[in-house]
Amino acid sequence: MNKFLLMMILTFVIFGTYLINQNDLSSMIKQEIITEPIRNKEIKNDEKVLKIIYPFQESVFDTRNRYQWEVLEAAMEETKEEGQYELIPSKVKMSEAREIVEVSKKNGLLTVLRQANLKGLEDSMLPIKIPLLKGTLGWRVFLIRKETQKLLDKEVTSLEKLKTIRHGTGTSWADNPILRGNGFAVTEGSNYDGLFSMLESGRFQVLPRGINECLKELNERKKNSPDIVLEKKIILRYKLFDFFWVNKKNVKLANRIERGLLKIRENGIMDNIFNKYFENDMLPLGLYGRTIYDISSEKFTFPIKNPPEEYLMESYLRKKQRCWMLDCKSVCKQCPEKCWQLACKKLCVSCRNYGKLNKAK
Repeated sequence: MNKFLLMMILTFVIFGTYLINQNDLSSMIKQEIITEPIRNKEIKNDEKVLKIIYPFQESVFDTRNRYQWEVLEAAMEETKEEGQYELIPSKVKMSEAREIVEVSKKNGLLTVLRQANLKGLEDSMLPIKIPLLKGTLGWRVFLIRKETQKLLDKEVTSLEKLKTIRHGTGTSWADNPILRGNGFAVTEGSNYDGLFSMLESGRFQVLPRGINECLKELNERKKNSPDIVLEKKIILRYKLFDFFWVNKKNVKLANRIERGLLKIRENGIMDNIFNKYFENDMLPLGLYGRTIYDISSEKFTFPIKNPPEEYLMESYLRKKQRCWMLDCKSVCKQCPEKCWQLACKKLCVSCRNYGKLNKAK
């Protein structure tokens, strides 16, 4: 009897285990049927995400292009009904020359870059001809060593004298051919951080920087390079615009970026981003009190036909109507009249006459 009961119990356990295993197997099969399409869907969706790879910054101090990538993100957001996207920084640090190569070639490491409107680039890349920086890259002030200011005050009395002062520039930078083509003394550097070291060591006397970038660069380096300062009296000006560029065959992406940029220009998002990054950096430069030296860039850049005023720095300054020459940096409410509301009672230079004050011949 005991043996019979034992056999019954063993049979029940074995059969029960079999049923449980069958149920587990059935559940696993059902689960596989349920989850497999989800995995396929994820892969399918991932394939539809437009991956846009942009250049990684050249160094920890290099914050020059953060504005452009935020503008690009805003433009893509405005067109997100056209498809999902993901902005990805490149894994490799590159010079500007390398960036151009990577965007130009098939299956390159970059999808998009920002670059000036230099002649010849259209042969290998496709530009989206909407200026990103209001031409500020063509408004150059100088970073110098402290002792150089006295030399410049004494020696630079004309454009021809300014040309004899040695200027530093990156080998692949847009201003390199413009400066050389206008007869300036130029010393090239192969990388971004190295140019500041070259300035400190006296390899050249001035490092021209856009009015949108110079103060950030100065503040980022003041602890390690206290001898580098901002030159006080000169603006070197020429026409130079900054665009997004993509591979020539990537017309679909170019068109989408263009549509997005036009939207954020119209709804004010682009100006808001510009103000966030640059307005407070340009105010302390004392633009109205500087002597402006104009040079030509026509031989080296392709033109923008009849650019809208909002693309130009002059228009931006007029809208701001600020007393750029005054130390107090107060807003002028009666431009071009006297700023009687200011305690200093100094004259407000007319915003409408920007560029005429102290303009050198």
